[in-house]
Amino acid sequence: MKKKSAAIKVTGMHCASCALNIEKSLKKSKGVLSANVNYGSEKAYVDFNSSETSLEKIHDVIRSRGYGVELEDTGDREKQKRDGEMKKLKTRFIVGAILTSVIFLGAFPEWFPWIPALLQNPLVLLAFASIYFLGEFMDLIDDSPVYLEIMRARYDFYFQMHRRILEAAGGLIDFTHV
Repeated sequence: MKKKSAAIKVTGMHCASCALNIEKSLKKSKGVLSANVNYGSEKAYVDFNSSETSLEKIHDVIRSRGYGVELEDTGDREKQKRDGEMKKLKTRFIVGAILTSVIFLGAFPEWFPWIPALLQNPLVLLAFASIYFLGEFMDLIDDSPVYLEIMRARYDFYFQMHRRILEAAGGLIDFTHV
């Protein structure tokens, strides 16, 4: 018996149940001694008898369940993906902090009388808030239904906030029908 181990990158898993499904299929396969599929790392760790099965047959088992297998070394690609995501999050944080600071300073003219009158205008504050939330709204296209529901609740809150700002600006818009 020639025991070998392999760490296989599995694509297409959407939940822990997917990982369990793959793991059960692998354990039933001839020549597989043990299998552990981790949804978080998207990897299947398999110990197998190389005289009874091959790595290609193990890949076929995973593919037969409807999931993908990445054959090449993806370490650099994963690192680039993580770095890109971190850069995006840092940028969003900085832009959000700047916009929030402007809105906060402008919303409390009695605390910050040195702020220019333009930044104290409710319509300007609404414009700054809208810039940030427009970016959030554009991200909804790529995100999950749970995230969509969270964002819907946030937008309900912000709509009410914007309504109050506009009413404070002199009733520019009549919201009695909303």
